[in-house]
Amino acid sequence: MIEHTYIELWGLVLSDPLTFVTDVMMAAVCFYCGHRLFYDFNYQYTKFAGLFFLFLGFSALLGGLSHLLDIYFGKTPHLVAWMMQGISILFIELACLRLLVKGRFKYLLRAIVYAFFGVFVSQLFIIQHFNVVKINSAIGLIGFLVGIHIFKYFETKKNTYLKAPL
Repeated sequence: MIEHTYIELWGLVLSDPLTFVTDVMMAAVCFYCGHRLFYDFNYQYTKFAGLFFLFLGFSALLGGLSHLLDIYFGKTPHLVAWMMQGISILFIELACLRLLVKGRFKYLLRAIVYAFFGVFVSQLFIIQHFNVVKINSAIGLIGFLVGIHIFKYFETKKNTYLKAPL
């Protein structure tokens, strides 16, 4: 059972206020990083990475508000925030695909990415639990992002590819 902290402020009962504060701080950092990546660089990889941070920021902001106003709105805002988190993972996976040379392997990986996103969406609305988001994030970031960056490092011997996932 998860313990929640409740405070009353101006007649509103707010839950988990520290979660809201930390999520807003995370959202601010994500918006800043996303803006810089999207507008300061002119590469397809950085455009998709910028969208990753943008959607991650929206997810964090809405997630924080969902926790804060949980008593009033229930689970629906959480589901929207979790969906935005999944979309952000999709964007970083698409960014990683930009690193690969065109070929059958790249098209196969793109099909797998979209299929896995479809599975994520269906499981999110069937199960409606944060564990679906955790599994999607782990597979997308650890399995996909780190895997492609390590592959590119061994292909090119450029240390830059090892810095991105770390």
